Amino acid sequence: MTEVIQKRLNDSPIARWTVLFIVATAMMMGYFVNDVMSPLEALHVTTRGTSGDAKG
Repeated sequence: MTEVIQKRLNDSPIARWTVLFIVATAMMMGYFVNDVMSPLEALHVTTRGTSGDAKG
């Protein structure tokens, strides 16, 4: 019983794959926002006539 309790987190393949999936998903979402959503700002500025900055 104590051997099961003392098993480290990095000894578990499920835990490693779960962490890898979470990190990869977070990175993918960051790239999505940066590469896909950022060009939409120029479209928004030209169609709506906004300044494009966060101040309004």
